[in-house]
Amino acid sequence: MTYNDGDYVMVIDPTPYLDECNHTDGLYFNNLKMGVFIGRTFIVSKIFSKSRYKLKYIDESDCIEKDYDVVQRWTWTGEWLAPAEEFSSGEIDCDNLSDIMSMIEG
Repeated sequence: MTYNDGDYVMVIDPTPYLDECNHTDGLYFNNLKMGVFIGRTFIVSKIFSKSRYKLKYIDESDCIEKDYDVVQRWTWTGEWLAPAEEFSSGEIDCDNLSDIMSMIEG
């Protein structure tokens, strides 16, 4: 699927799209550092060729990662994303918060 600048997207589990070296169409998925974003919603901020995207936080206060692991650092492929509904920053889904925190804490 292709996305436009400003679209809301959710990072999904990329496992079905990864080859034996954790690549999808030549793009590497670093599970240790990128896995913390699975299940979270972001905004497409830049579009590259071949379904490559940069993402940004809906609200910078939602950034719970260390400075060097922020979502803007990575390039994402459309296979790792799914369309998401727009929501306000006050509507944060906390169902998976314990899973997210355990991934961050290691």
